[in-house]
Amino acid sequence: MPVLFFYKNYTFRFWSAEESRPHVHAIGPNGEVKFWLDPDGVHIAEISGKINSSELNQLFREVKNHEKECRKKWREYFGD
Repeated sequence: MPVLFFYKNYTFRFWSAEESRPHVHAIGPNGEVKFWLDPDGVHIAEISGKINSSELNQLFREVKNHEKECRKKWREYFGD
């Protein structure tokens, strides 16, 4: 399960056997957020745990900041 990057106490990665749609998981002590990497941008797919709105906004911003890198690593890993 490739690690894409770190932000504060969160690890950003994707699961290799989950599904074929590009996405990123932000996993940390307060929970997990799944972000879709859609052609029209980044979207929140799922939230679990106790992540407040400020934290969610920060995580979303970090995925947006690393969007190109995440897409590149997805293509390299899956060959798409």
